[in-house]
Amino acid sequence: DLAEALSFLRSSPLMWRTILGATLVNLFGSSFFNVCSPYIVTETLGLPNQLMGALQGALAVGGLAGGAVVAAAPSRLGIRSVPGLLAGVAGGIALIAAALAIPMPALGTFGALAALYLPTMAVCMCMSVVATSWLQTESPGTLVGKVMALALMLANFATPLGQLGYGVALDLVPAWAIALTAAAATTAVAFWLAQTAHEAQRQAGA
Repeated sequence: DLAEALSFLRSSPLMWRTILGATLVNLFGSSFFNVCSPYIVTETLGLPNQLMGALQGALAVGGLAGGAVVAAAPSRLGIRSVPGLLAGVAGGIALIAAALAIPMPALGTFGALAALYLPTMAVCMCMSVVATSWLQTESPGTLVGKVMALALMLANFATPLGQLGYGVALDLVPAWAIALTAAAATTAVAFWLAQTAHEAQRQAGA
């Protein structure tokens, strides 16, 4: 099944790079939220676990909001919007890095994080829904399950690797530096996908 999916994807660079882009977003972005958030709240800011629950609530609400935006305006968010959405995610993480780097009272920093987590996760969810829907519609009927299985396998493989990397990094560098690195990596993925989309559009026009 994976061989069939890979054989098909070789003929569609945009689909293949979209899958790899989603994998890299899991590696750099999702893992940051999953691993770094508890450390930031309890260790960096010295706040109780209850506030970590509030931050997780902001992530959940952001995810719901992102899905609702795509459902409300599906025609406005196509595959060409994915690089821009990724750039928005990178911008949100960069602002999180700034909030961590600026000297503020712990509760002030926490408030800034909660305010930034919600829209950043909303944009991230928009990107995920758009990319997944596009992969499903562009795959032949007999290969939809195989292509999506490959995409999910790579994404799930990337998540623990990212979590491991961030876990080690938290012992070595400040949290704001890790967030800034995650933002830079996500920006690079967005630029890479934008180039791929532009090349695909140019070839289609030719």
